[in-house]
Amino acid sequence: MDAAGETITDGRPGNLIITAIVDKHPTIRKERSNLIMDLHISLADALLGKKIEIETLDGKETVEIPECMPVGYSIKLKGKGVTAGFMRNGDFIIHVHIDMPKKLSKDTKKVIQELKKEL
Repeated sequence: MDAAGETITDGRPGNLIITAIVDKHPTIRKERSNLIMDLHISLADALLGKKIEIETLDGKETVEIPECMPVGYSIKLKGKGVTAGFMRNGDFIIHVHIDMPKKLSKDTKKVIQELKKEL
């Protein structure tokens, strides 16, 4: 900021230089004017669908995971990103990932075998 710094005796004010350090957000990253979030859900939620509340910079939003959600599914909240210019915001994009179970019990395997016959 030109001439916004400290004034010296018999001189003009110097320039004011401001440095801001921004910490990384634990769940949201920025790509240009868009904000990106990775959301992990269970296999059951991917199959049955679910409403999930997430935190955006503007507050809480409820997003709906559709029933039988496909792999690679993303949700876009238009205008919920970073200001990109006069009266224009980027988007808040949620990449949804399905977390597969690490182990299946015998009962769970039986249920999945029955389900496999229907699909």
